[in-house]
Amino acid sequence: MRYLFIFIALFFAFFTYAQDNNSEDSTQVFSSLHTIKNAEQGSIHIYQDPLITELVARHIQNNEAQENSIIGWRIQIYNSTGKETRSDALKVRSEFLSQYPDLKTYVIYQPPIFKIRVGDFRTREEAYYFYKLIIKDYPVSYMIKDDIMLPELRNNWK
Repeated sequence: MRYLFIFIALFFAFFTYAQDNNSEDSTQVFSSLHTIKNAEQGSIHIYQDPLITELVARHIQNNEAQENSIIGWRIQIYNSTGKETRSDALKVRSEFLSQYPDLKTYVIYQPPIFKIRVGDFRTREEAYYFYKLIIKDYPVSYMIKDDIMLPELRNNWK
């Protein structure tokens, strides 16, 4: 019974420690458990695969990389392969920007295909509304689900 109580106490102490130190690197939790802060607390020996620490680090890196994006919609107005594809894609992009300068455009290269996607639409309805506007100028365009950039917040409290 006494060992069960000690195990439960260590379990809650670990999660309390992990929640209080969210600003630190989360991979330090594993190494901090190895150090003894007070002789009365005893020691903990962790036998784990080193890939666990690497997996946690990769998870943190992926979250930081996707911090400014969410799932949304874009309209793909161009995709092609070939020798002059890059110059054609940049030409289509510049033509599009001359007609719609407020909309962001993205040139995507997935070998051997160049793609031009436009917009950062949160909902399918927003994308469809704009799609109907450009379909006559870009008949091969279609809507696609993609990671979109979050809109910039503006500080109006000056």
